[in-house]
Amino acid sequence: SDEDGIDNDDNGYIDDGIGWDFVTTSEVFPGDDPGPPDNDPDDFNGHGTHCSGDAAATTNNGIGVAAPGWGCKIGALRAGWTNTSGLGVVGLLEATSAVTYSINHGFDVISMSFGGPGGDPFYFQQALQMAFDAGLILVAAAGNEGSNVPQYPAAEAMVIAVAATD
Repeated sequence: SDEDGIDNDDNGYIDDGIGWDFVTTSEVFPGDDPGPPDNDPDDFNGHGTHCSGDAAATTNNGIGVAAPGWGCKIGALRAGWTNTSGLGVVGLLEATSAVTYSINHGFDVISMSFGGPGGDPFYFQQALQMAFDAGLILVAAAGNEGSNVPQYPAAEAMVIAVAATD
């Protein structure tokens, strides 16, 4: 671990060996991690941990689940938080920064387990297009409600939409 308070790889992020927390707000639910951005990408309700486990769990060990990406490396990037009302929020400025980080650090896949109706702002669409053009595979949540209302960023043309089923 490079937990020494120094940006050893000179990438602009101090001690980002496991990822980065892009959250900038201080308006969070008690117990959640407010801004400023730091090298602790843990999220309050464990959603990112759950999704990472689904993607990269150890396979063929007879324990728990098997994952399609076993053996892959995960870069944990936090762009969301639980607000003071207890609702999950993703900041699109924070998400844009996370997409840019993914491009600059040579990631292969970006998994965005968030979304909502109404479309994405132009700056976020631009970041997604840059990631797509750089060869990254973009995956996003289409929702688990069985709705036919497009959810973004899953409804963007360059993104693979994923939804739950029973």
